[in-house]
Amino acid sequence: MSLERTPVHIQLNTVIRDDQTMDQVKDFFQGTIAGNERMTVITYREQLEDHHYVDTLMTITNEKVNVKRSGAVSMNQSFIEQTLTECLYTHPHGSMHMETFTTETKHITTKSGGKVTLIYEVKLNGQNPRQHELELTYKKEDK
Repeated sequence: MSLERTPVHIQLNTVIRDDQTMDQVKDFFQGTIAGNERMTVITYREQLEDHHYVDTLMTITNEKVNVKRSGAVSMNQSFIEQTLTECLYTHPHGSMHMETFTTETKHITTKSGGKVTLIYEVKLNGQNPRQHELELTYKKEDK
């Protein structure tokens, strides 16, 4: 089954909070979206400051959102509401065990684009949990 890919402009907003700090990052990417009645797939490539790349594949269904990253950073994490999931997060300096408890997953679509929202808590290597809010907004390119 092949899905037709449509180019999209992506804005990724991430907020990470712990007891003392709040980090907020806003990134912009060119990517693609493809889908059918059962799933939506969003892909994009991120260039890191050291000329390495990370490819992201986000698969969205009614049951979960899965984020697979490969390249300089790799992980394969599922976000399922009210569920604890685990994965191995690998980067150039080593690997970390990642436990994720997802509070909310939401995908809203319009004719010209949409928005994916993930609210979750992450523990890396058993450290204190940090609250994460990820909002990925996409808009189809004008033809």
